[in-house]
Amino acid sequence: MDGFRAWNREFLKWLTESDFGKAERAEKNNHGSFTCMLVSAIALFVDNKQLVQQEAASIQHDINETISPDGALPEELQRTRSWHYSNFTLLALTRLAMVAEKAGVDLWHYSGPQGQGIFKAVEYLLPAATGAAAWASKDIQFERYAAADIIRAAADAGHKASQLAIDTIELPPEGDLWPLRPAPEQLEPVKVKSGQITK
Repeated sequence: MDGFRAWNREFLKWLTESDFGKAERAEKNNHGSFTCMLVSAIALFVDNKQLVQQEAASIQHDINETISPDGALPEELQRTRSWHYSNFTLLALTRLAMVAEKAGVDLWHYSGPQGQGIFKAVEYLLPAATGAAAWASKDIQFERYAAADIIRAAADAGHKASQLAIDTIELPPEGDLWPLRPAPEQLEPVKVKSGQITK
């Protein structure tokens, strides 16, 4: 295990200091969110809680810029798979919130100057995720169940609207795996169906 931790420390150094890692972290979309989550998860594994706390503070600024007051993710809504990428970004943010919690930081309840936050972004997905309304943006391969784990994670974190929605969300074809691995996963296929073009 010592060797594996040492390797992760080296990888973490590369991820935070290389031009590639810095460029990915600077992105204001799923790339930036996933890089922040990855840095935080590895930092927690190698017992660098200070770095986790720094990343959690940094993502708050990103949340202010990338999540609209109504909870939409404008950068992702421009894509041909806006539902997929909105969920994909929230997959990173919900995982990050779970990691940050272990370092004493509550990202779940963070609210920006205009109310931006993870819970607000989850609320934006709820009407389409529960079938109460159609997804208003373009998505060439809409899978309602893509939001299931994100909603489960938010519900476990105390989000009332998600708790109320649990019984109405569509589960993925393989069933509800949340009780076995209570952490959000990407549930729908990345590859689009034959004949469809993605951005």
